[in-house]
Amino acid sequence: MTIFSIYLICLELSKKYKINKHLGIFLSLTFITIPMLSTFIYGDLSSITFALFSIYFIMKYTREKNLKYAIFSAGSMCISYMLRMNMLIFIIAISIYLFFDIISEKQDTKQILKKFGIMFMFLLIVVGPANIIKNYYLNKYNLEKNENFPVFGYIYMGMQEAYSSPGWFNYPIANVTFELGKEEASKMYKIVIKLRTEEIIKKPKYILAFYRDKTASMWAENTYAAIHYNLSRNFEGGKETYPDELDKKLIESESFLYIYQKALIIIIFGGSIAVLFENRKNISNELILLLTIFIGGFLFHTIWEAKSRYIIPYIVVLIPIASIEINKIKFKRMEKKDEFTKQTNSN
Repeated sequence: MTIFSIYLICLELSKKYKINKHLGIFLSLTFITIPMLSTFIYGDLSSITFALFSIYFIMKYTREKNLKYAIFSAGSMCISYMLRMNMLIFIIAISIYLFFDIISEKQDTKQILKKFGIMFMFLLIVVGPANIIKNYYLNKYNLEKNENFPVFGYIYMGMQEAYSSPGWFNYPIANVTFELGKEEASKMYKIVIKLRTEEIIKKPKYILAFYRDKTASMWAENTYAAIHYNLSRNFEGGKETYPDELDKKLIESESFLYIYQKALIIIIFGGSIAVLFENRKNISNELILLLTIFIGGFLFHTIWEAKSRYIIPYIVVLIPIASIEINKIKFKRMEKKDEFTKQTNSN
């Protein structure tokens, strides 16, 4: 369903750009991390699927001006948001996209108000049911509404060294919440965030190195140890129970997957950059939507607690952009023109 939704987005983009649909399907099918996610309980796989369908339907709505597609988009995003709260970035991006659709055309007041009403309806359908269901079960099981993990705890993790990589989940930091309770922990996190900011701001080289390593740890290795987590018996067991031979074989088999996935990311990122460069004077609202999701995810997880699993949706949304065909002749002419301009300026 995820691959099919990417194909549908490619079809929608083909109304404005020449799309290599086969490349889109190939990149989707060989993005091994997606099927490997099926073993996680976080809801990543399903939420990505429904979010992509939401993108397709909202694109179709703005092109055909048919209300049912806006409702389909809102319903899909509603399910995605219920499964994974991180999809809030997708919701914000679609809201911006709908706003651009309103201001990009000359319309009378009635049409503008109608479109703003549809945007409001979209947000209500997306966010409303999730909050209703959450509050229903909180009340049913008499759970404390404020006992969730503090937001400032995740932000502090995102700016601290960790066992895995800089900015990753940090058990000692997390345990503060369980030891002190949310309210006291929140106060403490705010204090240490301030102290940490004052500390690192005096070390510009350290800041660059820290966020370089944090970014690389998320984006350069997107498999999230997929084979190991799927097949290792030591993950939940113990070395006393199971031998290390299996894990050694898994690590060896993962090496090929790492290399291939890195190559795939280079193709997706490189293709997207090339497409945007060639179409820089003709970037549609649809491309802006996909780019907004990617940029929003990138910036958010630069600040937030890091994990390579988190950034997978933001790689996937670039596949339709990378599938747009590049006019090689035109691209080469642009490069030659840029070189000539540089030489002229230097002379």
